[in-house]
Amino acid sequence: MKHSMMRVAVAATLGFAAMAANAGQIGVNVGATLAAESITPSVAVAQPTITYQTASLINDGATVQVHVRFSAGSTSAAGAALPAAADIVLFLNGAAYTAANYSVTGVTADNDGLGYYFTLTAVAGKGGIPAATVINMTGANAKIASLTSSLGAGTAITTTVGYTTQAGDFSGVTSFVEPVSTATLLTSAKALAQVVVNSNAVSTGYYTTAEAGQVDVNSTLTKFAGASPTAGLTKINLGATKLTLNTNLKSAATGVVIAAADLGTTVYSATGDFSVSGATVALTSDAACTNVVAAGTVATGGKSATFAAVAPAVAMAPAYLCYTVPGNKQIPYGVQYAIGGASVNAGTNSIASTQTGANTYLLKSNGASVNVPAFVTQTGALGVGYNTYLRVINTGNLATPITGAAINSATGVAGTPATLVANLAPGASVNLDTTTVTNVLGLGAATWNTLVVSGSTSSLAVQPLLVNPQGVISNLSPVNGVNNGAAAN
Repeated sequence: MKHSMMRVAVAATLGFAAMAANAGQIGVNVGATLAAESITPSVAVAQPTITYQTASLINDGATVQVHVRFSAGSTSAAGAALPAAADIVLFLNGAAYTAANYSVTGVTADNDGLGYYFTLTAVAGKGGIPAATVINMTGANAKIASLTSSLGAGTAITTTVGYTTQAGDFSGVTSFVEPVSTATLLTSAKALAQVVVNSNAVSTGYYTTAEAGQVDVNSTLTKFAGASPTAGLTKINLGATKLTLNTNLKSAATGVVIAAADLGTTVYSATGDFSVSGATVALTSDAACTNVVAAGTVATGGKSATFAAVAPAVAMAPAYLCYTVPGNKQIPYGVQYAIGGASVNAGTNSIASTQTGANTYLLKSNGASVNVPAFVTQTGALGVGYNTYLRVINTGNLATPITGAAINSATGVAGTPATLVANLAPGASVNLDTTTVTNVLGLGAATWNTLVVSGSTSSLAVQPLLVNPQGVISNLSPVNGVNNGAAAN
């Protein structure tokens, strides 16, 4: 986990316990050397200068306990260090307050390690410590240790300061003379940024060609990688991800720009639909889905998967999200897949970092079939009898052959598909005359038929047009198109 420093000053909103109008203010003075540091569980980070401005007079001869508290880390763990009394200096109106008028003693770590406290005394006979005096706690030797690296990017470690008349550890404080004030000390930054892309691999036997990202449900099942649909495997490359190192961050322990060796292993997770029986999911180093670098485990219900941890060097190279399905299984489509990752602590000196996941493929079907409810075969030559034309439009995004089959009116079963068009480009259209359709599909003369027209593209539109002997054209049904690609695979 990385943290960068930021300067803030936050005013408290409540008044002094003795009805003073204002409370103290806290600020964090961030030194340039503390900026952009990486935080690990064992590192000790130098405390920035913390300033606290009082709102009211501390009476002549009075003694108060000033408490400095942190939302994370430890002032008592190994590597931690408290400020010396000499590191705590008072200022008034921009100048050092007379040292003889006050004393700082007893700088002590809190029992729970989340802060420290010290005794501030207004020396008797000097008139007290005026309102608006600044208590300046310089960084010097003060260090916070065991800062957690599980804060998550964008979260913060805060510092809270207040003073009380009650002596001793923070656990015994029941009220503060002035309400406490809080400021941000450290904010976490991402050590790793994740890049997720759609794979543009083009390979025979893989359904993702160019950016199509579609499942082939063509009834011929010609694109399975195996010898046959039953024995083969459908391999779907759903896209790729990689991590890039934030080289603006430095190691808090060494001051050197972070490297892959500073990071813990990365665990990826993916969402989508991995529910097909017998299917597997994995991360591979190649677009062809052959070299597995992290095996996946599909969650109950099949809507997500997690992967074995990978070393930083592997995470910083492209990892392809590959889904392998037995060749005779139907693959769900209309599914948006996504992948994200987080690095974890591999040891006390390694850095954890959470990445924001992103979408890979929106997996669609490229098997479209359209039912044509009415197709009348030729009753005579054009100008003599009735003739029906089929206008077929490829409204999908893949070039495809167009096949047709007649549906048996008694059983409702479609016959064997036959090719009507060898290839129809995306957005292209073709008009098929009566003779072509009748001969290819083996239809009887002067008969009414129901047809199914199919193609390996995401959607089709088909319009049957009846031309009477006088040349008048009538629509036998509206332009229709539907993606019912679940019929195969």
